[in-house]
Amino acid sequence: MGSFIGHVVPGSFFGLFGAWYVYQVFLKYFMCQRAAVALGEKGRSFYQNTSSFVCSCCPTMPLEGFLKIAASVLGMIGELLSF
Repeated sequence: MGSFIGHVVPGSFFGLFGAWYVYQVFLKYFMCQRAAVALGEKGRSFYQNTSSFVCSCCPTMPLEGFLKIAASVLGMIGELLSF
């Protein structure tokens, strides 16, 4: 991790993953707000935050968790091979 690439690759992954997480949090929040207004309960949003979100392409598989594990393993293998 002492090289420029060793800092850019993990940093870009964490930046993209953080942007994905922020987008999903706001999407879920505003959808809950819209549902509360539709039900006539303007002050209540029924929003509950989670630690992971499902992907719309495969809602039954935890793709977010698989991506975290795969990126971590590939990063460790890349660091081991870069000596």
